[in-house]
Amino acid sequence: MYRLMIIVFVYTSCRNNTPDYSIDVLQGSWLRYESTDAREDSMIVNITGDTAFIQFSSNQSDFTIGTMKWISITPVARDAQNDQGDFTLLDLSGSGSYYNATIFIQSDSTFTLNSLDFPSAPGGKQSWKRY
Repeated sequence: MYRLMIIVFVYTSCRNNTPDYSIDVLQGSWLRYESTDAREDSMIVNITGDTAFIQFSSNQSDFTIGTMKWISITPVARDAQNDQGDFTLLDLSGSGSYYNATIFIQSDSTFTLNSLDFPSAPGGKQSWKRY
């Protein structure tokens, strides 16, 4: 039992808690091309610093151009077992409230965004590509 506790301690102590990505990889414009809320699947955001502003949204959208869609985008160490992606952020919902979300980088030009507070809600899962 004592040996198992030491192994667990060593394993958790050696895990990498350093983010794999800097905020720089997200800078620029991104197109939402697929999600669990098709009305929003043409939205374009522009990320500058740690904030994303809406550049385009459809006529059916709950969002308007110029609105802050994401705020407080922060690089973190990925922990997929605990639904922790490469970035944490606050995502503006259609109801006008900000909720916790995480971004998983898929490639240089794609990422997924998952709501942590309401993963099953419309828009709880989103796919984005560089625009």
